[in-house]
Amino acid sequence: MDRKEVQIRVSSLLYVQSGSTALLNLCEVNGPRCITLTIGRFEADAICQIREELAVPRPMTHDLLKIILDRLHGRLGKVVITGQQERLFLSEMFILASGETIIVQSRPSDAIAMALRCGAPVFIVEDLLEQLWSQQSKSSVASPEDRLEKCLADSGDLSGFDTDFLRSALQRYVSNEEYEKAVLLRNELERRR
Repeated sequence: MDRKEVQIRVSSLLYVQSGSTALLNLCEVNGPRCITLTIGRFEADAICQIREELAVPRPMTHDLLKIILDRLHGRLGKVVITGQQERLFLSEMFILASGETIIVQSRPSDAIAMALRCGAPVFIVEDLLEQLWSQQSKSSVASPEDRLEKCLADSGDLSGFDTDFLRSALQRYVSNEEYEKAVLLRNELERRR
């Protein structure tokens, strides 16, 4: 059975106040749809580490897996988020090695952490994207942009937003001449240097 896949990208990563989970916002590369997955703190840290180009004193688990993959002359071809069972999401990593494609099932958060390290594209099955987007647009899950607006209005802590997202928002605020918000974001980005 042929399934239609849609390429997505990590749009933002927001740590939840409790500290044990994070919200991973994934957006369609060539379209308007975005979805939010709740992921564990460890996986969020692994994604943040590579997106923020943070140096670590020794390889973390996902770094180690990439090293092993490289040493075995394999590569991660792509990641596909394939489905959902109850509240758990499923994904597949397509590993190319020795002329074969090996499909490994994984949690999406681990697969995405690997994809970011390996430069592999991330996809989601079209039907699942449409279903989640429809459900989440009707629910009270706020978009990262809405959460940022609320955070700025409340003079809140911006540390839960990733740097790429804040840079993009800064450009948007400057373009829209919303300079008070732009200054807050600029100060946060300078603090992170």
